[in-house]
Amino acid sequence: MKRIARLIFIFFLTYCPFASAQVSIRVPEQVSAKLGDSVLVPIIIDDASAIAGGFITLTFEQNLVSVDAVEKSSLIDDFQFVSHIIGAEVRLAFSNASGLSVGNGTIATISLRVNSQTEDRVTGVLALSQADFYDENAQEIATTVINATVDLTPNFVQFSLGIPQGLSLVHLPLAVRTINAEPTEMRTIGDFYDALGPENVNFIITFDSIAGAWRSYLGPSSRGTPADLPITADTGILTLMKDRVTLHLEGHPWGVTGMSTIQLRPGLNLIGVPLKDERLKQVSDLLGLEGLRNNATAIVVYDEGKFKVVTQRGDDGDIPITGGTAFIVTTREAAVVEIRGEGWGKMLD
Repeated sequence: MKRIARLIFIFFLTYCPFASAQVSIRVPEQVSAKLGDSVLVPIIIDDASAIAGGFITLTFEQNLVSVDAVEKSSLIDDFQFVSHIIGAEVRLAFSNASGLSVGNGTIATISLRVNSQTEDRVTGVLALSQADFYDENAQEIATTVINATVDLTPNFVQFSLGIPQGLSLVHLPLAVRTINAEPTEMRTIGDFYDALGPENVNFIITFDSIAGAWRSYLGPSSRGTPADLPITADTGILTLMKDRVTLHLEGHPWGVTGMSTIQLRPGLNLIGVPLKDERLKQVSDLLGLEGLRNNATAIVVYDEGKFKVVTQRGDDGDIPITGGTAFIVTTREAAVVEIRGEGWGKMLD
C-alpha cells in the first residue's frame, strides 16, 4: 500500500494543477561566522499548514563554504525525508500522507562551514533555487521565495579593553585576531599574559570549574601547565596589574549568528557575558535568565576597589553590565545559559 501511495503521489506531483493555498519560504537575510567555524542556516517556511510534500534546492559557493550536515526539523518529524549534497547544491525532498497542521516553522537546518582559506571580508551567496510544495491531494501550492540570498560574511568588531592598575575582573569580549593592529593568537591564558606584557602584569588568576580549583598564571614558567587554560566565550579572568594597559582588540563576536552560551557548574564560576544581550542592563538581570533563575545563589562583582555581592536588584554591586567585565557566580546546579545579541564593540564595515 505504501508503494502504491507513493506512486499515486508522484503521479499527482507531475500532472495536477496548483492548489489555492500559497506559502512563502526563506533563509535568513544575513548570516555571519568566523573563518573555519560552522554556522546553522535554517530554511524557514510560512503559511505551511497545507503542505504534505515538497522539493527544495539550496545552492552555495563551494570556494567559500562546505556543507557539514543537513537535519530535518521537528516540524516535519513524521514526514519521510531525504537529502543529498551534489556539487554546489543541497537537495531536499519530504512527503507525508497528510498535510501539516501548523502554519510556520523551520523545515530543515543546513550546517555550513566557512572555509578557513577564505580571505577576510568576502561575501558568498546562498540561494533557494528550487522550492516546490504540494498538498495532500498532490496539488502544487504556489510558492513565494523571500530573502532567497544570504551574505555569508566573516564579521569583525573592534574593542578597546582597558585594564587598570591593581585588581580587576576581566573578560575578553571577542575572539581576538589582532591586538594593537598586530596579528595575534589569543587561545590561552598564556597568550593573554604575553599580550599584557610581563612588565605590566603581576599574575593572572582563573577558576578551573572542571577541577574546582583556582589557577595562578605567574609567567613563562606557567606555559603548558593547568594554569594555561583555554580562553572561551565565557572565560572570566582575574588580573593583578603593575600598571594600566589598554589593548585595542579586533576579532569576531563570540558565538554564531548572534547566539552564544555561558557554561555553569555547581559551585563557583568565573564568567563573562559573551554578547551584548538587550535583556541584560544591570548585573541583577543575570539572575532572571533561564539557567540562572532559581539556581544562582549570588553574583560577585569588583567595583570601586571592593568585592560586592549581588543577590537582588538594587544591591550595592548591581552595576551596569559592560563588555570586558567578568563576574563570580555561585550556582546550585550545572546549567547552560543562552546569550543572544550583537558583539561587544564597534562593528567594522
